[in-house]
Amino acid sequence: MSKDKLVADIYCIEPIPCNPCETSCPFGAIQVGDDITNLPVVDEDLCRGCGICLAICPGLAIRLIQDGYKDGTSLVAFPYEYEPIPEKGQTVRVVDMQGNELSDATVIKIQKPLKDDPTRVVYVEVDSAVAAEVRSMKRIKEAAEEDIVICRCEEIGMKEILTAIEKGDRSLNAIKRRTRAGMGLCQGKTCSKMISRMICEQTGIAAQDLEPASKRQPVNPITLGTMASTADRPLILDLDDLKRELES
Repeated sequence: MSKDKLVADIYCIEPIPCNPCETSCPFGAIQVGDDITNLPVVDEDLCRGCGICLAICPGLAIRLIQDGYKDGTSLVAFPYEYEPIPEKGQTVRVVDMQGNELSDATVIKIQKPLKDDPTRVVYVEVDSAVAAEVRSMKRIKEAAEEDIVICRCEEIGMKEILTAIEKGDRSLNAIKRRTRAGMGLCQGKTCSKMISRMICEQTGIAAQDLEPASKRQPVNPITLGTMASTADRPLILDLDDLKRELES
């Protein structure tokens, strides 16, 4: 860890065939060698702290770090691929490799090292006592709620469902009527458990007290040919025949 400048710190943990950090470095500061499964090594004397390797690493396993940035603080930079991007001067919560929160940090600047890559690099000033553990920052809650799709059939996001719960909806059917979540082709097979958990977390209602959502028939999509009746192929009359038809 350098006290004079930002240098790349690579924390690859497995020897896998990967070397874009080496090939992308314009200063030759990263070496993998002839064996592409070697773990990369950084030459701190050659590293300029440009951040290109952070954006290009497919495993997001590189950061920049400078010890002694100010009295008692260090400067740490890490790749960040979520929206919205934090703003300069904003206070964020930095996290370790397992996602555990470490402390507050102040955003110093945002950089986009590669023109054709959306990955940003976030520079934060953080207490030197935790700088060695910093790997990223906690996602901004509002953004996470807004862009996580819960009902894929109807493209309903988490924020819309939480808003419905805040307005008083306390059942899957009530959520369905307000947002259409669960009305799609799968009839809630994918999203009903997530919506149920959200209702329970927000209201304190026990899971066993939630009524199941109503479903329109057929529960499983079937073809018109399956439903058609002809002289030599009568309409399927029992569930066993229907199951065999769906599996064929």
